[in-house]
Amino acid sequence: MKKITIALAFLAVAGFAAAQDYSATKPVEPLSACSKNGVFNHLDAAFTVGTTGFGFDLAVPVTDWVRLRAGGAFRLSKHYDASLGTEIAVGLPEEEQSRRFDKLSTMMESFMGTAPTRTLELEGDMRMNNFKFLVDVYPFKNNRHWRATVGFFYGNGTIVDGRNTAVSVNTLAAISSYNMMYEGALDGHFMDMTSLGITIDGQTEQKIVNKLLSWGECTAANGSSFYAEYGISIPMGTYSHDVVAQQDVYDAKGNLRHRKGDVIRRAGETVRMVPDDDDMIRYDVHVNKFKPYFGVGYELAVSKDKRSTIGIDAGVLFWGGKPGIDFKLPVGKDAEGKNIYQTLDLVSDVDNVPGKLGDHVSTARDYCVYPEVSVRFARRLW
Repeated sequence: MKKITIALAFLAVAGFAAAQDYSATKPVEPLSACSKNGVFNHLDAAFTVGTTGFGFDLAVPVTDWVRLRAGGAFRLSKHYDASLGTEIAVGLPEEEQSRRFDKLSTMMESFMGTAPTRTLELEGDMRMNNFKFLVDVYPFKNNRHWRATVGFFYGNGTIVDGRNTAVSVNTLAAISSYNMMYEGALDGHFMDMTSLGITIDGQTEQKIVNKLLSWGECTAANGSSFYAEYGISIPMGTYSHDVVAQQDVYDAKGNLRHRKGDVIRRAGETVRMVPDDDDMIRYDVHVNKFKPYFGVGYELAVSKDKRSTIGIDAGVLFWGGKPGIDFKLPVGKDAEGKNIYQTLDLVSDVDNVPGKLGDHVSTARDYCVYPEVSVRFARRLW
């Protein structure tokens, strides 16, 4: 009775400490011994390493053919990166894009001491911290090596917390500054730079405004001219469906542009990102916190006393659907003039995502499961 109480206590501790990694495996022999001596007659501890990370678990037999395992797994994976391009106006050939970009970069360098570049870099690392509860079933009466395993992993939903690289910080700050200048030019004035010790007369200001507008000038399919919404934006594909406003949206002058529920972006339009209020580009990759597991395993003793074992597990974690890759989409301002952002999922809301980022999106769309392959080293505690 004392041994049963201790075994249950160990499993309870592992269950409530989801952030801790404690593992257990039973050798090849324990289940056959269980049929002779009763359930909960021993406790195994194990160390695991595999695609879900490093971990530990504790295990006890509950019948002569079933074993329970509880523990955790922690993973910090390889570095993920991607490049994004910037764009001045809509539909310009690359040669004209470069010409205009060079001109505005020269102006930004003279005014602000820093200039935007044509590309910026993103980075992120995968982190998975999971509690795991598994049920091992030994289906073959005369073969205790093979097992089938069902259960679940439960842990963090956000598995990649991504952002722009440190190298791209200056570029994003310069983009935000230029966009402020361009927004003012659309309203017929240039930003006040007296705080920087720069005073601009009216005639010079108008020349700068005209130049900014010329760099943002676009030509529609019917030949008419219009101005780009942003001075510099980051194209990230096309909308796969209409996007509606989640609240009332205003322009820079405080005029109501869209009411809650109005369509603010049309399917097929280019998705254009800009730096957030902190001059950053951020994203995250998320999955369900609860992840069912199914797999198979093989186990054998590696010591004469059969108290030490090694095993291999192979199976899949079910994400519960496709992973999401979320960015913050700028949509306008609220009634107080603060910027409004809505969440945009590149996997479900955007098509034709370019470059390496597009490769990551395609991978997320193709895989609704995560492979779990691990090696397990166990030792009988008692």
